[in-house]
Amino acid sequence: MQWKVPKKPYGDTWNLKSYANKLTGEKDLSEEKIAGFLDTINANWNWNMDDFKK
Repeated sequence: MQWKVPKKPYGDTWNLKSYANKLTGEKDLSEEKIAGFLDTINANWNWNMDDFKK
């Protein structure tokens, strides 16, 4: 995993750079499973930043 600075106050902050199955050493996840994992760890809330400014 690699963290990146989001371009907006919300959005993807994590990229999957590489992975391997701990037991076999193979890359055995489907694209759908990878996308589901990234959706889980990346916050996609649309924060209204004007509400936080004083």
